[in-house]
Amino acid sequence: MAKADRIDKPQNLWPLPGRPNRRALAGRLGGFAFGQWFARWMATARGSVEFKLETGTASEGKMKTIGIVGGMSWESSAEYYRRLNQSIQAKLGPTHSAQILMYSVDFHPVARLELEERWDDLAAILIDAADRLARAGADFVVLASNTAHRVAERVERSIPRPLLHVADATADAIADAGISTVGLIGTRFVMNGFYQARLSAKNIDVWVPDHAGQVCVHDIIYDELCAGKFLPK
Repeated sequence: MAKADRIDKPQNLWPLPGRPNRRALAGRLGGFAFGQWFARWMATARGSVEFKLETGTASEGKMKTIGIVGGMSWESSAEYYRRLNQSIQAKLGPTHSAQILMYSVDFHPVARLELEERWDDLAAILIDAADRLARAGADFVVLASNTAHRVAERVERSIPRPLLHVADATADAIADAGISTVGLIGTRFVMNGFYQARLSAKNIDVWVPDHAGQVCVHDIIYDELCAGKFLPK
């Protein structure tokens, strides 16, 4: 897989000593590993799209159907699926599970488009996937990938269902916790640009690793985590 050879210079930097392991990566986010905040946000669901889980028996309320564009990679999609179901189970009872539709793409061509920054082509793939979910009955759509949100606004404009943006969900969870400054890690596309802007718009101060740290994290995500490799060092 191609290495990150270009990193834009963000405003707030911290040094990332050595090669971080998986626990260190999650720890840098101050407890907001994606599965934790996403499950929590989906359970309480506040934002631009109303998502209600009625309390009581299944016959007393109607659960909305979640459409997930997954496969980027399938490792994270599996975590979305598990956390969402755990969230619904905790809210409604031990025999309940989430109503989910998932369209899983082949990550290999998607990753190539990301690394080559061919955003128009990536958007076309995601729009097609999201549209399939909408036609299958999804009430709203989520992209099970932080990096894919680089084209989220284009996707949202092109589909007949609302799209829940991962950075908005993150911002809500951060605000609920009373935190104003966070560390952000991800691919170089996440650490520079759209994600920071979305959080900053909600008065959240965002820090990212320095150049060396960003290159390290970017390569770990594409070369290891996306392939299900969780190395100790």
